[in-house]
Amino acid sequence: MIGDNMKKKILIIGIILTIIIGFIIIKNLNNDKDGYYVLNKDEIPSIEKILGKRNLYGKNKKRNNKNLIKTYEYNKIDDVYSDLSIYTDYLINDLGFNTTNSFDLNNKSGTIKLASNSIENNYIILMDIKYSKGKYTIKITRGKGRIKVS
Repeated sequence: MIGDNMKKKILIIGIILTIIIGFIIIKNLNNDKDGYYVLNKDEIPSIEKILGKRNLYGKNKKRNNKNLIKTYEYNKIDDVYSDLSIYTDYLINDLGFNTTNSFDLNNKSGTIKLASNSIENNYIILMDIKYSKGKYTIKITRGKGRIKVS
């Protein structure tokens, strides 16, 4: 027979294993790698990878018409405009993203729209960055399409 102490130890080990497995499942559902926004096979360096730790307030993942959409909300940002200037320059100049709207970071609020071909044929990555004083939201969508570069 198993004694009461042994039953308690087995119960505690079971609880600990359940918690660990739960964390692993949650991490895999999110599937982002440290420092990257991941959409299927595409890995886009995050703003934190480029600029260092930022206050990530919330994130969301959903599908809309079979398109994967991830949203990252950052708040309590000291210098939104400097952050976004550096990050968008990196995305455009180093990763080959294209701007799809005109924007002026001297405005107190606005939206930056960027697009790039996915590493998978016939897919594109769209990035919308909405900003205002002290915060910005980065929304990344992966959908069917192709950007023709001339």
